[in-house]
Amino acid sequence: SGVTLTIQAGTIIKGITGLAPGAVASVIVERGATIIANGTAQNPIIWTACTDDVSDPFDLTSSDRGLWGSLIIL
Repeated sequence: SGVTLTIQAGTIIKGITGLAPGAVASVIVERGATIIANGTAQNPIIWTACTDDVSDPFDLTSSDRGLWGSLIIL
């Protein structure tokens, strides 16, 4: 409670999935907390998997699903 998570435009957030059985990368903002995430078209905030090479648009395919869980705001 009372904590603010600020994510700057252009930030790349990479989550690691599979550290435990069924575990997926997620960010959870609990009640009383705040998230400020203002990306732009030129500098988007990218939420992706740790295995994603964001400089290579072909390293992941549409079959690479479940590599990122979610952003959960309570």
